[in-house]
Amino acid sequence: MKNFQLVKILFFLLLMVSLNTQTTNATTVEEKPVYINGGDDGLLRDLYCHLSCVSLSHSDSIKGRCVFTFAISKDGIIDVETIKLARKTTLPDEYVDAAKEAVKHLGKFKPGKMNGTPVKVWYTVPIKYPIPLDKINPSE
Repeated sequence: MKNFQLVKILFFLLLMVSLNTQTTNATTVEEKPVYINGGDDGLLRDLYCHLSCVSLSHSDSIKGRCVFTFAISKDGIIDVETIKLARKTTLPDEYVDAAKEAVKHLGKFKPGKMNGTPVKVWYTVPIKYPIPLDKINPSE
C-alpha cells in the first residue's frame, strides 16, 4: 500500500514538472524574449509597416485596439498556430484579421531563457488603429 502511494506522489510530481516546462509564461522566465530587429520599437515598427501596406488600415475613421497572444519557440520563432486574439474593441473583423497577419509576418526573437536554457514563452502584443505614424517613421 505504501508503494502505491509513493508511486502516486512521484507521478503527480513528474506531471507538475512536465506541465511547468511546457507552459512557461513570459512573466516567469529569467530573460524575456527580445525582437531581434530592434527590440520593442522594432517590433512595433515592423507590425505597423506591414499594416500600412494594407489599404484598409489607412482609414483614420476606425479607432480601436486588439491584443494578440502567441508562443515564441525555443528557437525564437513565432508559432503561428498559437496566435490568438486576446481582446478587441469594436474593430471590424477585417482590421483584426489584418493585425493577425501582421503578427504572422514578424521576424525572429532572441528566445526567452530560464536557468540559462531557451524555453517556449508566451508573448502579448497590442495593436491599435488608426496606425500611429510615429511608429512607422520615428523621425516624425
